[in-house]
Amino acid sequence: MELHCEGEPCPKPVLRCKEVLAAHAPQTLTVYVDNDAAKDNVSRFLTSQGMQVAAPERVANGWRITATAQGGTAQAHASAATAACACAAPK
Repeated sequence: MELHCEGEPCPKPVLRCKEVLAAHAPQTLTVYVDNDAAKDNVSRFLTSQGMQVAAPERVANGWRITATAQGGTAQAHASAATAACACAAPK
């Protein structure tokens, strides 16, 4: 699955990654960003979600970050993130 976040300031690329993981739990997620802060934050977030993140690759319009799920770990983390958000929501 690909996610294009060019032109989006942080934390929006991270929030979009979180939404994709929660909704789809992809085996592979490739994220395109165009600034260093987003590159670092997206890489750090995907790693924290149990994904294996390859070294970001420089592309014409910024960076390509490729992350791969490690044996269903991304699904478990995405479910936990969704549950945590649901618990924090006001009732």
